[in-house]
Amino acid sequence: MDFQLNEEQGMFKDTVRRLMDDNCSFDMRAAVIATGSFNAAHWQLFAEQGLLGLALPDSCDGLGYSTIETALVMEEMGRVLFIEPYWPIAVLAAQTLLASR
Repeated sequence: MDFQLNEEQGMFKDTVRRLMDDNCSFDMRAAVIATGSFNAAHWQLFAEQGLLGLALPDSCDGLGYSTIETALVMEEMGRVLFIEPYWPIAVLAAQTLLASR
């Protein structure tokens, strides 16, 4: 089994890492924690970057990426200890809605 990322996946991971470092770093968590909610600007940014429809097919206006890219996003979110509900909303709920079509 080959566990190496291809060139496109490596570039994608680097892009997500920069996105997390620039917008969702560990130090920026305090504001989200203080409000007890989520940062709407993060979700707008994720939508603009296509991360909310990452693993959805083109027919649903998604990017059609695989679970590998989703795992790369989750890895980078974990690296900065991102505390907002990306997994349950953008992955689980999206895939559940897709399966119910």
